[in-house]
Amino acid sequence: MKIGTHRLLAGLAVAAGLALSGLAAGPQAQAADGLPSKLNMGALLPLTGNAGFIGEEIRQGLEYYLADYAKMRQAAGLPELNFNFVDSQADPRVGFQGYQLLRSKYDAQLVLTTYTSVGIAIGPQANKDNIPIVNVTQGEVTKVGPNFTSILPAYSVQAEIVVKEAMTRGAKTFSVIYENSEAFVAQAKALQDDVCPRLGCKIVASAQLPTGATDIAAQVTAALAPNPDVVFPIGIAPQLVPIARELLTRGYKGQVIGLSDLGGVVTTGNGQLINGAHLVNFAFDENNADYKRLTEMYRAKYKKEPTQYVYMGYQGGQVIAETLKVMKAHNTPWSGPNFVAAQKSGALPTISGPVHFLKDGRIDEQMMLMSVKDGKMVPEKKVSLH
Repeated sequence: MKIGTHRLLAGLAVAAGLALSGLAAGPQAQAADGLPSKLNMGALLPLTGNAGFIGEEIRQGLEYYLADYAKMRQAAGLPELNFNFVDSQADPRVGFQGYQLLRSKYDAQLVLTTYTSVGIAIGPQANKDNIPIVNVTQGEVTKVGPNFTSILPAYSVQAEIVVKEAMTRGAKTFSVIYENSEAFVAQAKALQDDVCPRLGCKIVASAQLPTGATDIAAQVTAALAPNPDVVFPIGIAPQLVPIARELLTRGYKGQVIGLSDLGGVVTTGNGQLINGAHLVNFAFDENNADYKRLTEMYRAKYKKEPTQYVYMGYQGGQVIAETLKVMKAHNTPWSGPNFVAAQKSGALPTISGPVHFLKDGRIDEQMMLMSVKDGKMVPEKKVSLH
């Protein structure tokens, strides 16, 4: 593998099948029918900044899958995948520049990404270009356009599940503390305007954290003032850890619930702050041979447990490859719309088990309800909206 650096955005090149001679991608081979011999693809991930750990772990998981793909693609008659990684910094403006770079310099025919705000920023142009976007986290893809799919249940699905579960434990009033990013602001609004009115719960306080805030005392004070049954913090680990620490310091005795991102408090070594909390997490199949092998390889190389983001990256690669297998089986010519149609044509095997993409781009997939005990996440039961 050779590594190159852009002055504006950091880039890595990975070829699944053949070694690259450099970062620049050559002309993409086209076929009159069926798949081409090589496909140029891009990964637009946050590799630096506060969310850099997310993008880096997704990259690690994807690269593990690309190594597996390289071993089987020729026998399966599948194209070489030439991946270029570009840093979005989790910033919509930088993400849009990254998308343009992937298209203009590397002729990317598919982009794997994360962060709803970045997806929304690149959506209009990607739809105009007929470029499929595979979102490896839980973005609200129905708002982005027809070429977007997300490999994990959206935040709105997760929130409805975890609120329902809290209500089965007697909760009626909820306070929300949320990070100031587009996805989490939208999620807090959805809880207030849609989820609780439908389910019969009540949002009694809603506090937004200033961008990059380190002093969150005022927001926690506002959230606790109405004595809620539940505190629902929404964000990623750098914002959730100080919230959890403040709640613990103040002796909050009610329930704490969260989306999958609340697991970041545990995986960053701060699980003791949220003992007793409940969250939904992704129900990766621990009996799956690929899951077991990935876990063992990751432990051996990095001397730590893989996080959910590592598995997400691997699953993102799987979804792409399994969709290409469907196209190969039906002799379907490569195009963005053809890829998206094949992705939605049936179940795709992954380390989460078989997944089905709905016609609107959402994924129909069970999640795992987790509780935090002794600083560790403990599975309770599989849950879904239905």
